[in-house]
Amino acid sequence: TVLLTMPGVPFIYYGEEIGMTGGKPDEKIRTPMQWANDATGGFTTGEPWESLNADVKKVNVAAQEADSTSLLSHYRQLIGLRNEHAALRTGAFVPVDSSCPSTFAYMRHLPASGAETQDSETVLVIVNFASKGEQTGCTFSYNGDAIPAGVYRPTDLLTGELVTDLTVDANGFHGYAPSPSLAPRAGYVLLLDRSSG
Repeated sequence: TVLLTMPGVPFIYYGEEIGMTGGKPDEKIRTPMQWANDATGGFTTGEPWESLNADVKKVNVAAQEADSTSLLSHYRQLIGLRNEHAALRTGAFVPVDSSCPSTFAYMRHLPASGAETQDSETVLVIVNFASKGEQTGCTFSYNGDAIPAGVYRPTDLLTGELVTDLTVDANGFHGYAPSPSLAPRAGYVLLLDRSSG
């Protein structure tokens, strides 16, 4: 989630999008791509140059393609969001403070640019890196004037769900809680819509 919502050109090393693991020595960092659950992982009809990972039965493209909750689906969704939202491609990186040490937050802001873009676009990204247990009571603050003052109606681009409204003043926002709790190892990509504010 962080890789595909941060500035710069994202680099996805093959197999990362399905959760392939590697090992040592370096030649084992990446074994043949695991396309399917068969003897050669769908990689070839011949003999692969390296043996497949032991998890090929579960970790393969065919197993993840039909699962909307799979890692592969998550990567595809994030790539689609990056292509659809200019703020995620070229917007400025704006750090956001968090009250919870396991969470990381930032905005990607693209100001209006005349005839080419009618309105500015801002996306607030929140990632909970805690591996266990929900984080409760986390709040987020930003001191600055990068985004216009107003009431924003955030929509989570990953789920389509609305979250708590965000009020921004001339000095930013303080103590914003998009949700009472944040799931472990989860990301939230919130499009800030001011049209109703």
